[in-house]
Amino acid sequence: MQKINQPVKEQKKLSFSFLNHEGTKAEKIKKFSFVLLGVLCAFVVRSQVPQTVMQQIYDEVKTPYKYGLVITPWDASKKIDCPSVFRKGNNWYMTYIQFDGRGYETWLAKSKDLLQWKTLGKILSFGDTANRDAMEWDANQKAGYIALQDHIWGGSYQLQKFNKKYWMSYIGGKEKGYEAGKLSVGIANTDNIRPHFVDDRY
Repeated sequence: MQKINQPVKEQKKLSFSFLNHEGTKAEKIKKFSFVLLGVLCAFVVRSQVPQTVMQQIYDEVKTPYKYGLVITPWDASKKIDCPSVFRKGNNWYMTYIQFDGRGYETWLAKSKDLLQWKTLGKILSFGDTANRDAMEWDANQKAGYIALQDHIWGGSYQLQKFNKKYWMSYIGGKEKGYEAGKLSVGIANTDNIRPHFVDDRY
């Protein structure tokens, strides 16, 4: 996947600093924001889903089948997490993240029945860390999550394209370790859903 290395954090900083400026306009915006937040909170409290509806949803999605783990790491030193499942053609696909002590990488697996999965390879992998000064901001952490999926219950479950590409948000970082150091949000895109690195152990 092609990476766009522009973290979103700067936009958030600009928004917050604007509200902190002194002046009549800023104060009015701040007061309006608090009023709007209060109205939204009141709406959420009053619009709780009835227990009967929650029970109906639970009865529809529950399953009596307990299959256990459908994907396991190559060895005990690795941990996997955060599956995202979608459909393409006649197959199901799953992205998931794997932690191996250095950091997160994002992998892709394929299935016809949601039970038997074959790992295809990595779609977001570590960067080159040979030159510390030139190291990219996401060199050691790339935890990806699919975007623009048809999420309607009973729908296609397919990924939708924007500008003729598939998109993925991911958590990236430079430091080694478990979610170590400063983490930022990145956006990646691709023309085709396929791994760029295949691991023949799977």
